[in-house]
Amino acid sequence: MVDLGIPSKVVIECSGCKSMPCLISESGDIKIVRIWDDDGNKNLDFDEFEEGLDDYGCNLNKSDIEAMYKTVDKDGSGQIDFDELMQRLRPMSEARRDIVRETFRELDKTGDGVLTLEDVKGVYDVVKQHPEYRHGEWTGAMIFDIFLGTLEVDGNVDGRVTEDEFMNNYARVSASVDRDSYFFLMIKNSWNL
Repeated sequence: MVDLGIPSKVVIECSGCKSMPCLISESGDIKIVRIWDDDGNKNLDFDEFEEGLDDYGCNLNKSDIEAMYKTVDKDGSGQIDFDELMQRLRPMSEARRDIVRETFRELDKTGDGVLTLEDVKGVYDVVKQHPEYRHGEWTGAMIFDIFLGTLEVDGNVDGRVTEDEFMNNYARVSASVDRDSYFFLMIKNSWNL
């Protein structure tokens, strides 16, 4: 059972998913985001979360609900988004962590522990296909800076991707990919490895 920081009386085993709480449908869609998301913003604020647990028949005190909410709201934004919930329900396996580490080390051509424009420009060539580049609005360096920024999840967006930032990016990706074989193939193909 995945530890959500949710008291055991709230976590219900499903016969279809065995290791996941009964908050995920067979298709992998998170039911509570759809059902509890009263304002339709694809995030759960504390009130929606609390009301949803109550509607779900969970008789918890406010301090337990607050603790659960803080556990899932990793970035402390006051909103639980799909990524945060999925990462909590489906943490990245050690095998996936290993392939992400291996990929990072292969990409880190300079061996300095960070990925920069110099490390990835020969491996991940999106520049020539990018519309702003083709129209002369952006340079190749600008496109790579934006691209590297997307990899700097939960870190400092500075054009230098650390291994932790790279891992955090793929933890989000991993949470929405069911099969290891597909996850491994996706990483290898994305980076032409």
